[in-house]
Amino acid sequence: MFLHILEYIPKKISDELCRLPPDVISCAEELRIRAGQPVCLISDNQKIFFKNISYPTHQDISNILHAFCQHSYYQQKDNIAHGFLFLRGGVRVGVCGRAVYQNGILSGLCDYSSLNIRIPKEHKGIADRLMRKITKNHFLLNTLICSPPGAGKTTLLREIVRLVSSGVGARRQTVCVIDERYELFGYPDEHFCYDCGECCDILSGIEKNAGVKLAIRSMAPEIIATDEIGGKSDLDALCHAQLSGVKVLATAHTPPERHEIPDFVVKHPIHFERFVFLSAREKKGRIVSVLDASGQEVCDESQNPIQSDYCGPVRDSGQQSQKENYR
Repeated sequence: MFLHILEYIPKKISDELCRLPPDVISCAEELRIRAGQPVCLISDNQKIFFKNISYPTHQDISNILHAFCQHSYYQQKDNIAHGFLFLRGGVRVGVCGRAVYQNGILSGLCDYSSLNIRIPKEHKGIADRLMRKITKNHFLLNTLICSPPGAGKTTLLREIVRLVSSGVGARRQTVCVIDERYELFGYPDEHFCYDCGECCDILSGIEKNAGVKLAIRSMAPEIIATDEIGGKSDLDALCHAQLSGVKVLATAHTPPERHEIPDFVVKHPIHFERFVFLSAREKKGRIVSVLDASGQEVCDESQNPIQSDYCGPVRDSGQQSQKENYR
């Protein structure tokens, strides 16, 4: 996936990135390109700055953006107006620039100044131990995965979907994924980019509210899974699913180091039975807490906290959460 992205960026940048050690490339999480600033790669929670190549210009960023659009800019215009676009493989590109308004309504961006290329990962095995805490009698419970942005919620959600759909660590159940922004399993070409298991149906590019209703009406799912909920319409749709007898698996943004049931859940009739909290402070994707509906910690048989690491061991708590390197 990382090497595929390099095809769209200037050779002066891609050549430098290709010289990185394989372990750095394999753990690459984000590539940030800013006008007038050094290119920055975030890998394994480290920031690597490339100061030995000329800094990108506004024109460089515009050229990269149009290359990502495969020179069909107007097909992605609406997405770019909201600050992002999506590439095949579930890659999400954040876009910054000057906002353009028409009749008081945001119509687009121009004078592009920075890009944030988020590189998705598939990490099989990261949810194996967690399944004991989010299932009952081998059936998945209503579960919400919580963390700040960039802590690995989507990666963990994708793996839980695969396990349940495959009958690994839980009773095999039919899962319908509402993949609104193509981040979970990518574009539906000949096949999806990631393993979703044998009993998974995927609705791509549809708003959650409409997707949930369509799934219940036409696909008869046992579980509905979706990413990044938060608005009232999202909660209402998932509450409707629960009232229809469908279990819910979802993610949500929550403040860092605040491991308690989110206020937006407390104030809404939706019912989650498990809350999984991730932290990126020491290591991306580290599971630091699992709570039940009453806010009590859920312990496994060994009474040990579950830790899942995407790229190696957790650093000692005395170390800095991020390191910066210059090349």
